[in-house]
Amino acid sequence: MGTAEKGERLKVRQWLVRGGWWLMLVSLPVTSFPLLSRLFGGTSVAPLSLIFLVFLLLAWYAPLLFKTRAIPRHALPLMLFVILALISSLAGYFLLTPTFREISPWRNLLESLVTLGIGVCFYLVVSTYLDSSKKVGQLLRLINYSGLVMLLYALLQAAIFYILWNYPPVMRTFHAYISSSFLFQRRTTGLAYEPSWFAHLLNLVYLPIWLGMSIKKVSAHKFRVWKFSLENVLLVLGVAALFLSFSRIGWLAFIVTVGFLVFRLMHNLSLRLVSKIQERYESELRSSIKMLIRSGFWFITLVVMVGILIGAGVIMTKIDPRMTELFNLAVIREKGFLEWAGKLIFAERIIYWDAGLKVFLTYPILGVGLGRSGYFFQETFASFGYKLPEIVHILNRNDFIPNAKNLWVRLLAESGLIGFSVFTSYLYIHWKSARMIEKTGKGLLNSVGLFGQLFMVALLVEGFSVDTFGLPFLWVLLGVIAAVQHIIYVDKSNEIPGVVGAG
Repeated sequence: MGTAEKGERLKVRQWLVRGGWWLMLVSLPVTSFPLLSRLFGGTSVAPLSLIFLVFLLLAWYAPLLFKTRAIPRHALPLMLFVILALISSLAGYFLLTPTFREISPWRNLLESLVTLGIGVCFYLVVSTYLDSSKKVGQLLRLINYSGLVMLLYALLQAAIFYILWNYPPVMRTFHAYISSSFLFQRRTTGLAYEPSWFAHLLNLVYLPIWLGMSIKKVSAHKFRVWKFSLENVLLVLGVAALFLSFSRIGWLAFIVTVGFLVFRLMHNLSLRLVSKIQERYESELRSSIKMLIRSGFWFITLVVMVGILIGAGVIMTKIDPRMTELFNLAVIREKGFLEWAGKLIFAERIIYWDAGLKVFLTYPILGVGLGRSGYFFQETFASFGYKLPEIVHILNRNDFIPNAKNLWVRLLAESGLIGFSVFTSYLYIHWKSARMIEKTGKGLLNSVGLFGQLFMVALLVEGFSVDTFGLPFLWVLLGVIAAVQHIIYVDKSNEIPGVVGAG
């Protein structure tokens, strides 16, 4: 084979890999592609981007790994968690585990390992592929374009429903091609499986990017929409779409994210005030005075956030029928917390969380293994669950294992304190990296540091609602953080092609 022919084949391979990368990013909003869902036996976790991830693994990452035998340094705690999860899962078979619908524990373990493997592969591909500033800018542009399509479709759903109070057959047919679920009444789903997944996607990928870049006044695009950057416009549309999803955990996650920004602002203002006082009197303030000033600013922040939460609660009681009893504290006093949560259509989640925590308290060191905590559900759920139709349905009809519906509870129940500590350490490393990136990065890379922190704050809240490892939401920005820190370490100039001053 001649040199020219080898060069042509290499060029074709590079274009195919690049195309697979582009398609993986733009297909992120499609979380439950019907063809994949049927292929995996009807599972709801079937992201369209998985197809292109598999292609990238076979055509690009596997040969690279075989050649270099290296994985990103940030991935080492994740690899340790995978090993611990395997050990915990194998050790779990020595426990006396209840049966549930004759569902094989081996099958459930295999499904859990596959979803964890999918998540790990998303992380490895993203963190490894992004090896230059140019590719980071390209990623941000592709995410913006996919987000624009997703938001236009979500807002179209809302507009049509609130005009017609129904969806036309053509829209239902189209949605059936892109989602294994259905269109919800009053609640937008975008291209996702359900409204809550749509909110997860917004809070864990798109809104942190658009909010971070808007605050830093940078853009991945040269053009403007009037005088605004595309990220500014997408942020406004994204917040509107998040509101129209009527996902309560999604709303809360975004409010907490904004609260984090308010806290940062108030902390910086306190430092500036201390600095100005010292300059004026030309003397160093005592540590106790500095702490008192900062505490005052933090107290104001707390009051503002409590006010925002109460205000949001009042609005929710007016627009969401599930929340009409939010401030009816007499129910808690007379009938208990679970009765009050039941009126908010939230008691089911608490039952799942409580059952998972009881499993953890019984097996605190290694847990019971991936995918096994649900087998203990019948023995650990609170008796109040018999009042809830969803719990009764699970006990009598479901042909799948109930899960914790909470990432943090699942980690504790299925991997124990050891696995939970390793996984949260893995996340903490990325938190520290995001803060370092914001301090040392330039241009768009600086915004990666901020939106990486916003993502981590949102994840803290969203983790109370989603517990699967198989969706790319959790992994994409973690991979971006790891990659950007490496780029900064290798290239001290790290000035990324982009537009600064895009207010």
